[in-house]
Amino acid sequence: MSICIEYYTIAEVSKLTGLSKKTIHNCYGKKCFRNTIQLNGKKLIPVTEVVSLVNNQKAINRFKNLGKYPAVKKEEALLKLKKITTFQDTKERLPRRHRAKRALELCGVPRSTLYRWRKKYYQNGLAGLIDTRGGSRKG
Repeated sequence: MSICIEYYTIAEVSKLTGLSKKTIHNCYGKKCFRNTIQLNGKKLIPVTEVVSLVNNQKAINRFKNLGKYPAVKKEEALLKLKKITTFQDTKERLPRRHRAKRALELCGVPRSTLYRWRKKYYQNGLAGLIDTRGGSRKG
């Protein structure tokens, strides 16, 4: 059984958190993040470390309303956001004809789901991507 870990580049972490690339780069250099890797000259940070960064209330005021959610829900929301940004970046780079269809294929998410996530993100920020349905039942 293998575990697949998602990684973000410094630019993606900067975009997600609202912190400057320089700040993220300095944190990377000071070994603030665990389990980082460097691939093809790109410094990569695991999604779990990005969630830890989001949990740090002093560093990021933008995510104050996420404190009540468990880390797993935050990770899922960040993965959704990564798929949204991948879709938009890919869509912009492809030729006009069939670009949305090809970008959706690369993301691996149905169009209606991706557009719904994007709408929720624009309306409520990262908190809009957190799945609040269900939960455990007591009794």
